[in-house]
Parts: sequence; C-alpha cells; structure tokens
Amino acid sequence: SNFRLGNYIDYDLGGASDDYIGSDVTRQMSYCFNGDESDLEFSGIPPAQGCAVMSGAKENGVDLGLSEFVYFDNSSNNLTGHPTTAKDFYNYLNGRWRNGYHMLYGGNGCNMGIITPSLECRYMYPGDSDPQHIGTNGVVPSAHPDDWTEFSAQNVPGDRRGLNISGPFNFPAGSIQTFSLAYVTSQALEGSSWLSVELLKTDVDEVRRQYLRDTTDSGRPFTY
Repeated sequence: SNFRLGNYIDYDLGGASDDYIGSDVTRQMSYCFNGDESDLEFSGIPPAQGCAVMSGAKENGVDLGLSEFVYFDNSSNNLTGHPTTAKDFYNYLNGRWRNGYHMLYGGNGCNMGIITPSLECRYMYPGDSDPQHIGTNGVVPSAHPDDWTEFSAQNVPGDRRGLNISGPFNFPAGSIQTFSLAYVTSQALEGSSWLSVELLKTDVDEVRRQYLRDTTDSGRPFTY
C-alpha cells in the first residue's frame, strides 16, 4: 500500500552545469533546457529534452500519470541537494525537500516565509501548463500564478536532476503495473533556448497522438 514510483532523470544536457528544469502538468512531462543560452556542446540553439509519462500507475482503473515532480541539485545542500540517506529518498518521493518540508509554490520552491502566504505544490516550475491549478489543489497562487519557471524565479542555472513521481497506489504481491515513458529531444533552429521547449511541447503532443492510436505515421505499430 501507499506505493510510489520515482523515475529519476539526470539530464546533463550538454554542459551539465548550466541547466534549468521544469514541468508541464497538461502534458504530464518534466523537461530540461539550457539556462544561459550558450552551450559549447551544441551548435546553434541548445536543445531541450523531456520525459513524458504516456501511461503511469493505475489505481482502481484510473491512470495516475505524473502525480508530482520534484527536482534536486548535484550538491550537498541540506534542502535541495543530492539524496544520501533513506529518509532523503523517501522525502523526495513524497514531494518534500531533504529536511521534510513540503515543496512550496514560487521562488525556488523552499523559500519558507519569503513567498507569502506559503502554498504547498506538487509540481516544480510548471510555467503556464496548469491553468486549473491542479498542483496547488485548486488554489490560485499569489506569486507568478501562471508563469512560475526558473526564468521567472531568476535562479542561477546548475546541474539539475529530476524525479517524475507516480502514486501513491496499491501494489499487492503478484500484481503487475506497466509504465510507458517517452524521452523526446527537440532543437529550435533559431531564437532562444526557450523556443526549444516550445518545440518540445509540440513534439510530445505528436508522440502521444501516435502512442494513443498505436500507429506511427509510417503505418507501423507504435511499439515497433
């Protein structure tokens, strides 16, 4: 009972130390993109990469999809750093920081008392992808209500890691759960690194369309 699946992703998009991370609630996706518009590992505009949940955990026949998204840094920070103990891993799986405090909407997600009033959330940096405010249980945030990204928070880019969470759900002995994930990379031809994110969204929509009908545009089954 109360089982949670955590899909850990270390994007390392080109040069790993200048990344931003985000989530798209509508598309059930987390993604990584370049935070400073320049990456010597790529020519042209840096690409964006996402991991979209095509189908997640099932509970009573309902697909839970991407239930939460949390990130952490490749650092020893006692709030947002890399997990090292069983308690750290458990806290992250429950959408909490290493110290056990819940993720908060706005800023860097753990600004106790800085974002007023503090509002718990289930998705880090959802941008404008959560118009129904699912991640805050229907409460409209007072800070960046429809545009909370690492850009709007003015964060310093870094080596980000993501955790796509599906659950909680019951997983009794002998039962089977099947998960389908799509890793998609998109690179804009001109403009900014954010345009690679916008292209990524379009590409993920196309992947999902083909996944749902189980037929690619070449006529083969999607599972081919």
